[in-house]
Amino acid sequence: QPLTYTVSLVDAPEGMELIGFDEPLVLDAMEEVQQPFILVLPRGDYKGEAEVTVSVHGDPGDFTLTREASFLGPDPRLITPSLPPAEE
Repeated sequence: QPLTYTVSLVDAPEGMELIGFDEPLVLDAMEEVQQPFILVLPRGDYKGEAEVTVSVHGDPGDFTLTREASFLGPDPRLITPSLPPAEE
């Protein structure tokens, strides 16, 4: 029986989007895939490194797997003109 997986963000920073899992992923029994995804945050909402939680929900079976990850992004001083440049 195929399983349907949905991937979502939990308690992500305001404006953050998950790209790469726009549709649920359907897999047959014993099938596996590697599918990258990208986290996108508008420049104006980026404040620096943040912790995000990615949730994968499988159905049937009604199970959920969550994993925390660090969203690093660039040095916010490089993209925010009002901040002073980093000192070496």
